[in-house]
Amino acid sequence: MNGTEKKFRAWAKEMVSLALVVSITASCATSTVLGRPASKNLYVLNPGTQRGTVLSELGAPVYTKETNGEKFDTFAFDKGVGGGYKFGRGFFHVAADLFTIFLWEIVAWPAEKIAAGNNTTVEVSYDADEKVKTVNYVKR
Repeated sequence: MNGTEKKFRAWAKEMVSLALVVSITASCATSTVLGRPASKNLYVLNPGTQRGTVLSELGAPVYTKETNGEKFDTFAFDKGVGGGYKFGRGFFHVAADLFTIFLWEIVAWPAEKIAAGNNTTVEVSYDADEKVKTVNYVKR
């Protein structure tokens, strides 16, 4: 094997390694934003809404208690994002990945993971008929 072949093999190994690293890290931010839930309908928290309607929109509460005939639920959830927002943000991440040779993922993926967390906590009280009485946003 001559010097040119050795250099080519070394270069080829580097390119394969780079391709593996890129394929592992590429589009993590994009898949995170596209995996976020659809926007929640927070109008179900208006006074007078049935508890079942609230549960069907926000999911199971993280905590429930009952005092003097009143129920209290605590919900923690991601408010979700609309379809246009998902598409636009996903497209931006792909473009930024290509423009920066996937270095954008170092910043974007952790940021999207933080944004996708349970970012809203709400305490809801219900009257004796299990209709929303009061709503307290603990964390928006």
